[in-house]
Order: sequence, then C-alpha cells, then structure tokens
Amino acid sequence: MPDKYHKGPILPTYTIAGLTRTGGRKANEDSIYVMETDILMMCSINPAYWFRGVLALVADGMGGGDYGEIASSLAIRVFVKEFLGFVIDSNTSTSYDEIRATANKAMKIAYQKANEAVFEEAKRCGASGNMATTLVAVFTIGNWGIVGNVGDSRCYLLESGGPPSRPITLDHSKVMAMVRAGEITYEQARTHPQKNIITQGIGINKVVSPDIKTITLGEQHTRIETTRRKRKATPTYLLLCSDGLSDVVYEKAMWDVVFSKSRPGDLTERRKILEDSCLKLYKLAMKNRTTDNVSIILVDLTDALSDPDVDGTTLRGTT
Repeated sequence: MPDKYHKGPILPTYTIAGLTRTGGRKANEDSIYVMETDILMMCSINPAYWFRGVLALVADGMGGGDYGEIASSLAIRVFVKEFLGFVIDSNTSTSYDEIRATANKAMKIAYQKANEAVFEEAKRCGASGNMATTLVAVFTIGNWGIVGNVGDSRCYLLESGGPPSRPITLDHSKVMAMVRAGEITYEQARTHPQKNIITQGIGINKVVSPDIKTITLGEQHTRIETTRRKRKATPTYLLLCSDGLSDVVYEKAMWDVVFSKSRPGDLTERRKILEDSCLKLYKLAMKNRTTDNVSIILVDLTDALSDPDVDGTTLRGTT
C-alpha cells in the first residue's frame, strides 16, 4: 500500500471541563454529560480510520421538586444510549458525508427516544405537562459538528480570531419567536419579562421537533498550508450552558472570561485553565444574581481543528 495512505488512528486531543451548580436555587434540576468517543470509519481502499469526537449535552429540568431533576437526567441517559447505539450499529461510513448523515439521523432518533422516555415517566408519576427538560446536544469530529436543541439551553462557538458571536442554537421560547418575527430585537429579548417562557421541551408532548444543524468549526480563522498539509487554528471553544448562565452573562462577557488567559501547550495546565474558566463564569452568573441553576461545558477544539490529516471533507490520500 502506498505510504500516503494512513493506516493508523487519527485521534486529535480535546480538552474538556464542566460544572453544574444550584446557582440561585436550593436544588439542582440541571444535568450535564460530556465524553470523548472514537468512531471507526472504513476507507474504500480498506484501512480502518479511528476518529475521536466529543458528545456533550446540557439539560435544564422543569417541574420543581424532583420532577426537573428526573426529567433532565433521564433525557440525557436515554439520549446518550440511543445516539451512541445508532452510530456504532449503523456506521459503515467511507466518507465524512456519510458520517455526518449517520450522526444527523442518530441525533434525530435520540431526541425522539429521550422525549418519549420523559413523556412516559411524567405520565407514570402523574406529572404530565409538569415534568420536562430542555436539551442541547453537540457531536463534533474534526472541523464539523452536529448541534441539536430543544428549549432554551444554548451552544456558543467562541473563537479568539473573531468577535463574540450569538449562540449557534435558537431558543424555543416566546421571545425568540418574537425576534424571528421581527417584533423585537435580539438585544430587547435579553431583558423581556417573558424571556423564560419556552415553547417546546423534552417530555411536554408525545412528539418533539428538535432543531438540528450541521456546522463548520473554525472556518474563518483556520489557516491551511495546502502544500505541506498543515493547519493552524486559533484557540476555538464550544460552550454549552443552561439559561442560568446565558440569562445574566452575555456573549462578550463569556468571551472575555474564556480568553482571559493565553492557551498553554501543556495539557494539564490547559485543563486547569478551562476548569477555572467554568468556575469564573459560574461566579459571574452569581454576581449578576442569577435565579436559576447554572450548568456549563467548555470544549477546547483547537487541536482537532489543527489536525494535519483531516480537512473535514475527505480522508487524506483518498482523492
């Protein structure tokens, strides 16, 4: 086999940190989940490629008492089981397009199964209509990701080479519907008295309609040297959070915290800085008098975006 074809694993390093705290409440109804997972892709010329990705979720339970905690934790457990099960059982991919299609379908199935589980549990507990949860989910490999959302928990893409941006996700809320209709601005929605009224949640109805989209990561700020097959990405992060953070800490403040220190080369130091950033964001939410639980996940994508063997479209050596 020609040397240009890689036989071994292609495993970028992700650095991950997260926390979930009671925040402005006595009990915590939020749940979070994050893991690195390896995906096997069979190239058409036969060698096997392992690609490391990240699956991250934040759920903000609703219903008070134990209902919210049950809803958020159950939704995440079922989602992870269904998503990974489908990807592992169904993935015979020979291209990134096929992996994306598999992941997209897996996310749709996982959302529906999670919704059904919470809906049925609410009926069993006599809490129909009162037990539900938001759920934002991201699955990413290399420089692309699949993002799903139900409710008003959010996912942000933060890049050092670009200005703070609005969230990737769109809230399923009354005020965001008003923004989309042109009735109010995004800035006005931040302080609108009805900003916490959501229009869709996991477990409220028998069927759910998640927003699911494919995103390209680091597209604007990743420099590619085509002759040497090198990539150089500026520090890039995904931030997932519940509205206990996003209601009181806006994009600019998030960006300032995440990029308050330079990104070190040492993995241990990098993880410590990421953990510190999560804690700083939580403390800032408390300083700004959040009235809700606060959950945060930060994923450092920089090394994955800098991987010289992955360009997000094809396998190196197959075209």
